Amino acid sequence: VGSYKCKCLDGHRGDGRTACANINECAEGSHSCHVNAMCTDEKGNHRCACLSGFTGDGNLCSNVDECKPPAGQAKPCHHNATCTDTSGSFSCACSAGYTGDGKQCADANECTDGTHGCHGDAVCIN
Repeated sequence: VGSYKCKCLDGHRGDGRTACANINECAEGSHSCHVNAMCTDEKGNHRCACLSGFTGDGNLCSNVDECKPPAGQAKPCHHNATCTDTSGSFSCACSAGYTGDGKQCADANECTDGTHGCHGDAVCIN
């Protein structure tokens, strides 16, 4: 009767009278973020966002297959390359007979680079 009680707001801790400090769920590891998400501390709460290469709400993140882009978007690798999806990323490799980084591929000239298998009495034509 005639008394009161002080309670810190959710996401804070303290005695409610002299101190209420924000709880950093990200630093303490008490957050709900997925392993493939970034946790950002906010006053009284936290926010989760999927890392690049993943999609979802941050609490659940799944791999994006960059090798199979949505309709209307370009494929990430050259048309003479193979795309390999990896967890959160992808890699490109030029097909046999082509050189480059997989995003750009050019016809390899086996005649001038010495990798042809022509007989000594034959002419190499690329």
